[in-house]
Amino acid sequence: MSNVSRLANCNNIIVLTGAGISAESGIPTFRGENGYWTVGSSVYQPEEMATKQAFEAMPKEVWHWYLYRRTVCLSAQPNRAHGIIGEWSRQKRVALVTQNVDGLHERGGALGFEIHGNINKMRNLTTKEISTIPKEVGIVEKDVPLTEAQWSLVADSRPHILWFDESYNEEHYHFDTVIELARDCDALVTVGTTAMTTLPNVVMELARDNDALLIDININPNPFSDIAVSDGGVWLQHAATKGIAALANVI
Repeated sequence: MSNVSRLANCNNIIVLTGAGISAESGIPTFRGENGYWTVGSSVYQPEEMATKQAFEAMPKEVWHWYLYRRTVCLSAQPNRAHGIIGEWSRQKRVALVTQNVDGLHERGGALGFEIHGNINKMRNLTTKEISTIPKEVGIVEKDVPLTEAQWSLVADSRPHILWFDESYNEEHYHFDTVIELARDCDALVTVGTTAMTTLPNVVMELARDNDALLIDININPNPFSDIAVSDGGVWLQHAATKGIAALANVI
């Protein structure tokens, strides 16, 4: 039995996705040219904008950045990989864990855990209630400031995003749930991630401790592909859509 075909006999599978799966839908990384943001005469990088510190100092400007990013994400469509994973996620033996905030898994019909939040949602600053950003906000352009009407719709809330200067928690980002899933998993499929954030690395280590089957889908070599190969797993050197399609008849 090949390593890939072993998935058919696994009962607790985690599918962990990163930016690579959304790149095929046209979602930019925002760490390139489109990532920089100008406020007055200052230019900020994403790692500076995506912080609680920045939000407290300039909430309207941070909201403008996120609502522009939301506009970009809403213009994209879920791809074939999102659709297949959506079907998998409705099986009891498969859990989707995604680092992506673009909402494409949700729009593709998936049930899963968004460990970094969702760019289509906001969290009330007082009640902490999570809700969908009102459709009345409409399209937000990069070079057009928010109108007072747009600002009024979000001013009492913050983007439902895990910021760089914040920590994971269970209430908003499913930390404890994902840890328990990783402790029990017998297979971990990582898709389009460069292993640059904390919780995915913890998931990988717990899966290894459990001797889980490791399968990495990524065009480029990365820490997860190295670990998968060294532990007797598989690196499928494909884009997400091709790699996921290769597993479609196994999971």
